[in-house]
Amino acid sequence: MPAVRKKTRKKIYLVSFIFLLIAAGLYVLYNTRPVKLTEDNDFKGKNAFEQTISEAINISRHIFEGTKILKNVTPFEICPEGKYCIQYENRTNTWYAASDPSFEVNLTDRYGIKLIMRGEEDFAGINLIGQYSEKGKEWWDGRKSLNIYVLYDNIQVYADTGFARDPMLILSDKAKTDDNGNLELLLIFDQNGKNVTIAKSTGEIINTIDISQTTSGNISAGIFPGGKFSIGTSISPSAKLTVLDFLGFPLDDKLNQ
Repeated sequence: MPAVRKKTRKKIYLVSFIFLLIAAGLYVLYNTRPVKLTEDNDFKGKNAFEQTISEAINISRHIFEGTKILKNVTPFEICPEGKYCIQYENRTNTWYAASDPSFEVNLTDRYGIKLIMRGEEDFAGINLIGQYSEKGKEWWDGRKSLNIYVLYDNIQVYADTGFARDPMLILSDKAKTDDNGNLELLLIFDQNGKNVTIAKSTGEIINTIDISQTTSGNISAGIFPGGKFSIGTSISPSAKLTVLDFLGFPLDDKLNQ
């Protein structure tokens, strides 16, 4: 019996040793294989899977779902036209305006916004506020903002230049709506908002705006001088604003910065 036990133990040791050799070989093979690295310093030393995770995290930092933000800015009501549909009616005889400076969208070199909304009775829309006035100054003094208004198939875009109380009209146009009167727009701009392209959902460009030129050089640093903006709403007296989709997303190839 002792001899049988010794032979059994030897077989167990041998099998265990072979298993360890195989495991060690696989570990060395996997960890010494060539891995393509990006040029960004933050990614050096990471394998392909780790790079993918990092890239996904970086992209997610620059994506926003605008209807969630708007509900914190204005007491919107849920509407039945879509999953993210919200609606607010200004039942007063004065303009309604509100924003949330605590939430900022950090922009990339090229950024896009998909916006589906409807204005009824009068113009209503959203504000992309690149800079607020300093404390103690008039609300318009130093304010930089891109204001997009719609009324059925009419589009108007204004810019707050920070030099005058009244915003400057930089675009007035028309675009075909869907059967419910909703306008689907695509906005594309650079990090500082020096150039803004407004297009239809079909990809047809409505206009490309050179902000500095259009505002007579008053906004040479762009409508978003800090590379970020806050979101607000602005609604005419007795007007109704419906937002069905409001999504921001980066268009850059490299976001690892």
